[in-house]
Amino acid sequence: MTGFFTSLALLGGLSSCTFDDTSLKDSIDDLTSRVEALEDFQEQVQGDIASLQDIISKLNSSVTVNNVVDNGDGSWTINFSDGTSVTIRNGQDGEDGLTPPSITVVEEDGTYYWAYENADGTTDFILDDDGNKIPVSGEAPQVRINEDGYW
Repeated sequence: MTGFFTSLALLGGLSSCTFDDTSLKDSIDDLTSRVEALEDFQEQVQGDIASLQDIISKLNSSVTVNNVVDNGDGSWTINFSDGTSVTIRNGQDGEDGLTPPSITVVEEDGTYYWAYENADGTTDFILDDDGNKIPVSGEAPQVRINEDGYW
């Protein structure tokens, strides 16, 4: 009978223990929203890269710009003579005021290559696995953030 009361006392003691995981849940919610914001940003940048690739393609095929429309939200729509259009956006500085590297194109010997502009204003070509410059007419670069926080 003593064993029964001891077991009952232990069971009662264990059932009264609680763990407040509110801060853990808040931290997970914060990380989830940050990841979603990065995924949205990546999607926008990939769209901007596709627009830039389209612009260079039109430049190479002698399509001209009919007009440029300011959309009032920091973006512009470029309407081309072949009836197509692309929308481009002006990026914004982050909270710390630093400009992240931006994807651009550089013309060299009549060919346009993908490049990126560093925060200090210098430009570097984007290279493939073999160290070759990637032409705009080829595969578009994919924007990712690696484990070290680099774009």
